[in-house]
Amino acid sequence: MAPLYRWSLLILLALSNMAQAGIPDEELDADELHPAAAPPAIQQLPSTTRGLQHEQDLMRQLPGEQQLNLNTTEQHWLGLWLPAARPEAHGAIVLVADRAEHADWPQLIGPARRQLSEAGWQTLAIALPDQPAEDFGLPQEQRLERQQAWRLLARERLQHSASHLREQGAEQVILLGRGEAAWLALQVGTEQADAFDALVLYRLRSPETGPTASTLIEGWDKPLLDIVPSSRAGDDRSARERRLTAQRLGYEHYQQLRPADPASMPQGQTMLIKRIDGWLQRSLPEGNTD
Repeated sequence: MAPLYRWSLLILLALSNMAQAGIPDEELDADELHPAAAPPAIQQLPSTTRGLQHEQDLMRQLPGEQQLNLNTTEQHWLGLWLPAARPEAHGAIVLVADRAEHADWPQLIGPARRQLSEAGWQTLAIALPDQPAEDFGLPQEQRLERQQAWRLLARERLQHSASHLREQGAEQVILLGRGEAAWLALQVGTEQADAFDALVLYRLRSPETGPTASTLIEGWDKPLLDIVPSSRAGDDRSARERRLTAQRLGYEHYQQLRPADPASMPQGQTMLIKRIDGWLQRSLPEGNTD
């Protein structure tokens, strides 16, 4: 049997068997063009789920009366609320954790929300939105647009949380921000004069794009406590610029506090929070601060 004839016969037999098995020609072509994909490799949860996981953990761990469900048309988030331990609160404080931190973060945010509540302040602690996952394949312009969209969501959280406290009767609302949340608080405060009555900025960190903190301070004329733990040279340089800006403007409500890093000493956070409480009671207008 000639080789060409033998191969032709084999092909005809194969096609005949497929037809008897009921496999259409179109399905055969699709399988050949698109072979089954290999099972995906197991990966860690993307960063966009961390905030939700943090919230679920806090909801399991903390009493229900401390939990507030805050929302706007664009987003919803968990707030941790504590009443003031006195008949009339001194005021209300929104505490905002840094990027990738949760609303009961053990550095400053969690201890401060409890200790300031005991000192006579209502406290509401929140986290920033999940930051967009890094995608270095995107053009720089699109990456900047995503970061800008994230900032708008973050600012909305700060504004809405403060508005919620005012709706509940708070006459004075203070915002305490940590890291980039401190920069966001300063930006919101300078653009929306009635948002906050005072700012407490802890280890302020400016983003790579956007106005510097020194520039933003020029538009703020209310009490501001700028806490700069002495630990990093970069903090020192930017903090010096902020202090000189306030000095040049004759800004009497600005105070820069340079404590030792609270993590480096026992009771460091407790002492720092007491100083924050004392500064607020001295700096805010007379009212319920007595």
